[in-house]
Amino acid sequence: MISYIRSTILSPLIVGGGITSTETLEAIFNAGADIVVVGNAFEEDPSKMVEFIEWVNNYNNKSSEISLHDLSEDDL
Repeated sequence: MISYIRSTILSPLIVGGGITSTETLEAIFNAGADIVVVGNAFEEDPSKMVEFIEWVNNYNNKSSEISLHDLSEDDL
């Protein structure tokens, strides 16, 4: 579905909902999403934030705008 929508629109594609693993995150980006919204996974397990940020940094093969050093204990 994401690939189909990507092929029919020119504007940025934002996808969210039910994203609880980096495997799902990767599949969504590979399908054509420009932005992935993750929220509930972090509420259920705040340590996932670190895992997801590390994955995004590796996926981009560069530093993302969010660095682990920018997070406080309150963010985790």
